[in-house]
Amino acid sequence: MEIEQKDFSLKVDKLLERHSWIAAEKQLFGKSGTDYDFSSRDHRKSREELEKLQAEQFGLEKRVNRKVMAMFEKAEDEYNDSLSKKNIIESKIKKVIEELDEKKKETLKVTWVKVNKLTS
Repeated sequence: MEIEQKDFSLKVDKLLERHSWIAAEKQLFGKSGTDYDFSSRDHRKSREELEKLQAEQFGLEKRVNRKVMAMFEKAEDEYNDSLSKKNIIESKIKKVIEELDEKKKETLKVTWVKVNKLTS
């Protein structure tokens, strides 16, 4: 009995490691009105729905090329990364331009003061 408990404890720890959502939603387990309230569900009906959805998924798999979907997701991630980098670069460029404008204004002020002193 104690060995089984340790075994189950290890399995739970591994599940918690692999699936971060478990820790986030653990407080909802077993509470009525939540997705994790299994006492209010009809298990036979849920099993039938699962089988129906699995059959539908199997049918869709024949029409959808997984390799293409993986390539699409990768391209989409790369695009989002590029947009993020573009935004960072744009903000840095704006900051440099503002700094250069400030330096230009200060240099013009200094030059203006020197010219005024020389001409007075």
